[in-house]
Amino acid sequence: MLAVNLRWHFLLRICRGTLAAGILWVTPVPPAQEVQAAEAMGEESIETELPPPPFVAAKQPIPDHLLKDKKENWYVTGIPLIGLDPEEGFGVGAELQIYDDGPADSPFFRYAPYRRRITAGAVATTKGTDNFYVGYDQPYVNDSPWRIRAYAGWFGNKYADYFGTGTQTLQPLSYPGSTQNYQRFNDYQNALDQVVNGETWKQYNHYQLEQILASFNVEYDLLGGRLRPLAGVQLNYIHIKDYTGDIIDGAVMQETKLQEDARLGRISGMEGGWDNNLRTGLSYDTRDYEPNPTSGILAQAMMTGSTTAIGSGFNYGTAILGFSHFTSLMPKITQLVFAGNYLYAYRFGDVPFYAQNRLSLPFDELK
Repeated sequence: MLAVNLRWHFLLRICRGTLAAGILWVTPVPPAQEVQAAEAMGEESIETELPPPPFVAAKQPIPDHLLKDKKENWYVTGIPLIGLDPEEGFGVGAELQIYDDGPADSPFFRYAPYRRRITAGAVATTKGTDNFYVGYDQPYVNDSPWRIRAYAGWFGNKYADYFGTGTQTLQPLSYPGSTQNYQRFNDYQNALDQVVNGETWKQYNHYQLEQILASFNVEYDLLGGRLRPLAGVQLNYIHIKDYTGDIIDGAVMQETKLQEDARLGRISGMEGGWDNNLRTGLSYDTRDYEPNPTSGILAQAMMTGSTTAIGSGFNYGTAILGFSHFTSLMPKITQLVFAGNYLYAYRFGDVPFYAQNRLSLPFDELK
């Protein structure tokens, strides 16, 4: 099974400027001895600034225009999560972020994105999708090359889509309750919504999905911080509910597309259950600032394996290659960054139907 995803991102970041007017206070000029002493102290502070550890030395330092806004030690922030998706509808939520950037005189301050980050978020949409999660990320644990990431969350979708797998999805829209093929989706959905002789096909292409997962990764910096191997584990429980036989709008829901393909042996995974996996990977990272890069690349390779040996109900694997690059187009004028992202995935074995459309590389956003 092959999946390819090419995405282009255009990020426009506008530098903010301020104009200030004030009163010039005239103060006595300090004696020459005091000026020389102050200059000597400044030179000494620069010379005694601690260099980065060897396992960070090859990383790009955070650019000055970003470093000046970086805060020290612990602070709390948050962002609204608002979006519109044709499948999930209008979504609204929020994410709370707790950061520890450490002291400014630390040798890691200019090279680490942060020393610790804790996130918690919740999102709900108008079409029955909900997501709740918490995450933890700590680079350079105890000033070492080690990094740990952890994530736990719950995801629910009352109307997850299923139109089949493989080449059958390229056929015109149709369903067993009608001999007609539909060219327009609205016409197709209107036909499904009809109640005929106490029967309906309204949820023919839908099913309910609930997912509970917990992930943990360990990474280690090599080549001065540019090369980073990874090992991790994910515990994942899936609950699937089919609409076949339910009473909808006073009518009996007929066999769904998902139930039909499961009955004919076209898919596996309709019973849900545990879908745990082990993972290993490698990344090559030259970005200047991980949370908000303006230059550099991120090349990644990942292999995951779901096996009954770790309690999974399935035996399958996934190989993923990813490449991202970032270029500042006008660094002296504005923070206009051109970003490209390329992803290639290959799956093999007994792949459950709900995992066939997953495209992810859990380096920067562990899920």
